[in-house]
Amino acid sequence: MVPDRLQEHLDALVADIGYGATVEDLDGRAIAYSAQPTPIDEARMLAILTRETPPDVYDWQQSHGIATADKPVRIPANPELKMHPRLCIPLRYRGVRLGHLWIIESDRPCTADEVATAERRARGLAALLYRDRSPALAAWTETSALLARGLGGDRRAGARALRRLSDEHGIPPRAPLRVLAVVPTALDGAGRSETLAQMHVALADRFAARSRDRLAAVVGGHLAVLAVDGRGAPGALSGDADAVLVAARLRDEMLQAVGGAIGVAVGISDRHGELADVSSAHEQACRAAQASAVDPTIGPVASWSQIGIYRLLMAGGMQAVAPDIAAPALERLGGGRDAQALRDTLETYLDLGGNVQRTAAVLHLHRTSLYHRLGRIEERAGVDLGAGHVRLELHVALKLARLADAPAL
Repeated sequence: MVPDRLQEHLDALVADIGYGATVEDLDGRAIAYSAQPTPIDEARMLAILTRETPPDVYDWQQSHGIATADKPVRIPANPELKMHPRLCIPLRYRGVRLGHLWIIESDRPCTADEVATAERRARGLAALLYRDRSPALAAWTETSALLARGLGGDRRAGARALRRLSDEHGIPPRAPLRVLAVVPTALDGAGRSETLAQMHVALADRFAARSRDRLAAVVGGHLAVLAVDGRGAPGALSGDADAVLVAARLRDEMLQAVGGAIGVAVGISDRHGELADVSSAHEQACRAAQASAVDPTIGPVASWSQIGIYRLLMAGGMQAVAPDIAAPALERLGGGRDAQALRDTLETYLDLGGNVQRTAAVLHLHRTSLYHRLGRIEERAGVDLGAGHVRLELHVALKLARLADAPAL
């Protein structure tokens, strides 16, 4: 089990809806419970104290069909059993019934919005419960936790975790490896956390039997995947093109695991030669994922080697440089929809090396219209787009503007 993560999700649910909640297994044993901001009944108090639902309460709950339910079930009050009404949300993952989430509705029933929030949280709880279904999954979870520590901020703790991966779990200290960073985009903190939990479980299901060469860990706001070639021979991730294909398939699987209704960017590191390099590989993968997330021309899957100018900007720590400092002319383009159209035109034109024909085709403009826009850009910004150093300055500034929107990892 993963009590810290489970408790974190449960506490977040309580913060969202304002009701206390309990997670029980299929036999009615309490796995986790929250603080109780609303009154609870004696039946729930006894269950928390003994970590087991009393038999008569268990039978009453079962009589309302929770054993086969796949949607929330309301259990009416039972004064004889000293029970308030409660809401039961089945915890299922990949068709597997794992337990129940209980919310006591002592003061009033949950609203439809509160029930929807609880159901969304329940999906994350179910994913965490699923992860501990077998010894292989438990072993994979343990090694993945060490990977998370190895990629954490504390250098000494990270070095110890990496040594343990090698000494205790058989991860080869010297073998080719890559790191992939999987980043859900356009999600808030709570939604991203739940999505990452579901993705992590999906990877556990796929790689549980490969804890010596395929690990994954939730690190901050992303999922870090370690792929090791333990035999030392070229593998599926040996070449950049092959690595992108593998990462694209992985991305498709992650989208399927979470329902496909979100954006996901995947970054891929260069190929490194030993486990001690994993932090450097992780950094490359994260930067590639950030570039992928902000620049649609790169695509949803990107390797460190293919993100071009972003490598230089991020490796040099230039993300915090304001675009108007890099190129004051950009500020003179102004704001509003008209200015954004001019910026988009300028960026596409520079991305395509100043090729007017290709730029007009990509923007679906007649060449005359494109020349008109470029003229307006030169006039408003006070620049000469025929000058190489001006193009360089503007191009860098536009990429810095994109990096300002990169997801935090």
